[in-house]
Amino acid sequence: MKKTLKIFGITMCLIVTILALVACNPECTEHEDIDFDGKCDFCFVEMNNDDGGNDDGGSDVTPCTHKDDNLDEKCDICGADQLLNDGKVTYSVQISDGVGGGYGDFLVEFLRGSESFGVKRTDKDGYAYIRLSQGRYTVTLLDTQERGLIYDESALELSSTNRNLVIEASPSISSQQTIYMMGSTDGFVDVDAGTPGSVEAYLISGEGSYNIDVNTSKMMPVVWLPKYTGVYTITFQSEVGVKLTQHGITGYVQAHDITDEEDRISDESIKVTIYSFNLANPAEFREESTPYVLGIKANAVAGSGTLKIEKTAETPLSHYDVPWTVSNSTLPGQVTFGDKLTKDSFTYVKLDGTDRAVYNQEDGLYHLNSADGAVLYVQLKYTPATLPDANSSEGNLFSFEGLVSNGPFRVERLDSDQNVISKIDYTDHLNACLEKVNAVDNEDNPVNKAGTYYLTESLMAGIKDYGDYNGWWSENGNIFGETLQTINAEYAWMFAVCYIAE
Repeated sequence: MKKTLKIFGITMCLIVTILALVACNPECTEHEDIDFDGKCDFCFVEMNNDDGGNDDGGSDVTPCTHKDDNLDEKCDICGADQLLNDGKVTYSVQISDGVGGGYGDFLVEFLRGSESFGVKRTDKDGYAYIRLSQGRYTVTLLDTQERGLIYDESALELSSTNRNLVIEASPSISSQQTIYMMGSTDGFVDVDAGTPGSVEAYLISGEGSYNIDVNTSKMMPVVWLPKYTGVYTITFQSEVGVKLTQHGITGYVQAHDITDEEDRISDESIKVTIYSFNLANPAEFREESTPYVLGIKANAVAGSGTLKIEKTAETPLSHYDVPWTVSNSTLPGQVTFGDKLTKDSFTYVKLDGTDRAVYNQEDGLYHLNSADGAVLYVQLKYTPATLPDANSSEGNLFSFEGLVSNGPFRVERLDSDQNVISKIDYTDHLNACLEKVNAVDNEDNPVNKAGTYYLTESLMAGIKDYGDYNGWWSENGNIFGETLQTINAEYAWMFAVCYIAE
């Protein structure tokens, strides 16, 4: 019995020793979770035991190949401790672009006095890490890509209390491009200098920081091409006192500052909101962008500084972003009147309220005053006889065909805060009706010489909506002239509705 206990004790010691050795290994080659506590029994990393009901210890989890690139003594993948036990601490340097990114391929040398303690290369995000004994260090930088970036060289120090140094760098823009601007460019050019409208300006795009020279004799023009929608904060950082202003776009430069009061942060800083429609106008030097004109003028002393453009928020929802609701009801079919019926063969409904449009469920058409009344049509091609210019010698001064050729047949209604109440587009339906009206036969003869089409649900809604929005039956913008006095406003939309009298 004692011999058996002795063997058992030796066996247990071996197992404990093996477990201890495995636990010391930072790279666990086969995770096990025998007690099902959600962690590996050897390296304690989190495990997923949901293996479809086959509780076999969770060995389906892929072992973690630990790495610690930022030297924070924790695995970058699973977060497990990766203690280095070297008696040192981690220092970091980031070469930042000032707007959330960084510059890679900088060589960063860590010095104490003239003694070098190592050289590290910044990664794609601009970071370089090193393990050093606690103390004060200075750094020197070498840009292996020779990008000509400018940064403050007087504050390149690390210490025990400041072990993470961020160095904001920006490209220097020394060359300007000739930009043609339409509008007032007086403030951007010297008197009698150059061709009117042609301005030597800095041209920048997207986000970033840029080193720019400014002076006191004139505004320094900067043409900015935003790449994405958003709310941007634009700031000129320098020891030179300046006024940063916005002057519209190159296609329409305004002499005065157009920055709204709520978008003015300080003399040196403004906000600009870019909506989706601001990116839709092609520019000569960049597609899919509208060129914005900024002006920077030094107040008293010329000098240089950093123009920083940073997206600080998403664009608030605008009525431009709300899609149009397309009204496109069923088309009853082709209308063929024959050669005898022309635009003068129809009788127009009375607009004093005595005539109504009644829908017939069986034939899917609108009828006059009852479901069995005369079929109702809409005059689309010619000026309706209810209007004073119907017989004008100048031709058709009003027609729905002319209406859609001059612009969309749609209505957008907003409240006082510019929020959308409705956005309805009737253009497609009106064009589909006109296509029926303008149809020809096999010999290219018009099928419908009268210019009318059935009254449809979308035509009814569109005429009501568009006419009311544009004041067609109001005192100021009415289309009826003096006859407006005898018209019931509720039925004024029927001015183009007609029928074939028996």
